[in-house]
Amino acid sequence: MKFLKFDDVVRDICSSMGDDNASGYLRVARQLRRTLEMLNLTVYQTYETQEFEIGSNLTIKMPDETLEVQKVGIISEGQLVIMGYNNHIRRAAKITNDAATSCTCGGKTETIVVETVKTEDVLNSCPVCCFQNVSWNNCLYGEIYGIRPDRFPNGEYRWDRNTNLVEFGSGWDIKAGSKVWIEYKTALNTSDYQEIPSEIYFCLLFFVQYILSVSTNPGAANFLMTEFRRHYNQLKVFYQRRNIEDYFGDVISNFSASVKR
Repeated sequence: MKFLKFDDVVRDICSSMGDDNASGYLRVARQLRRTLEMLNLTVYQTYETQEFEIGSNLTIKMPDETLEVQKVGIISEGQLVIMGYNNHIRRAAKITNDAATSCTCGGKTETIVVETVKTEDVLNSCPVCCFQNVSWNNCLYGEIYGIRPDRFPNGEYRWDRNTNLVEFGSGWDIKAGSKVWIEYKTALNTSDYQEIPSEIYFCLLFFVQYILSVSTNPGAANFLMTEFRRHYNQLKVFYQRRNIEDYFGDVISNFSASVKR
């Protein structure tokens, strides 16, 4: 069987706990849902890829179900070229009300002010670029910073989790109106709960019981956690169907045509 129903898994867990009548159905179902959400962040992952348009403020508002942005790319000369991730990009918007520019009807006009990061702030956060105690031209410097070539001159991005915005930095592919592809993790929807992959069954079975017994029976909880970890490791191996040539190809090749789950 490739998929399992949420209801069937709940009743199986109740039965394994000695509750054949499923009198604790709601308590088990609540923890099963949380466990599925946890596994969705690590092993059992759901992905979505869509084409978006960069806005006039060089940001893109992601869908509400976005859990994490995985990668960003742009189509160039028939190829998908990826962009680099830069956590130092900041495009925080400040809303200010200016009476001089307010409309005559009494409404308020909102002005967007874009903040950028100073160069020295970026350098100070990069220990790889920093050389300590440099002796140069008969002078001793406490520290001096080098410059590294930009690995992604076509463009860089950052995902702000709080605002759910993808923010873009400089690069020749970065401009308002450009089309980009974004792959992102999505939260589970209703249909996902009704199509649970059968290979994660034992992870669910032991982890839900662990959560329900950790405060009342610590000894049994330790055993259940040990079993969960064992099946969790087997699950990761099951999903990682690749050989050493695949890993070398990802490192030394310009792109990979392998299918990502």
